[in-house]
Amino acid sequence: MDGAQGYLAYCEAVRDPEDSGGQIVDFFCTRTNETVNQLIGLPGEQIVGQRMTAFFPSMKESGLFEKYCAVVETGQPQRFELHYPYDGFDNYTDVQAAPLGADGLVISYSFISELKKSQLAQQ
Repeated sequence: MDGAQGYLAYCEAVRDPEDSGGQIVDFFCTRTNETVNQLIGLPGEQIVGQRMTAFFPSMKESGLFEKYCAVVETGQPQRFELHYPYDGFDNYTDVQAAPLGADGLVISYSFISELKKSQLAQQ
């Protein structure tokens, strides 16, 4: 994963054990590449095993969490652009999320802020 360009992470769903439907309530970070580690500002061993909302508390508010849940629940990959002006970030990203295994997903994203700002300025 560290040889991949861009930001790459593998996460697994955390399900509510008291919900008979097993609703997803968060995602555990299972593996991240060095680029993600640098973005979060911690070494990988301090990220792995932690919940995503520990690093991105506003991911539910932003709509990102819902999209990740849909990937796991439907088994269908998604690609989308997202503006994330939360948690000390203000970035436009191109996000690709694909299911992996029974309850996991691989997330790849790249920053496209300069491109989006240029497009918005032309409108």
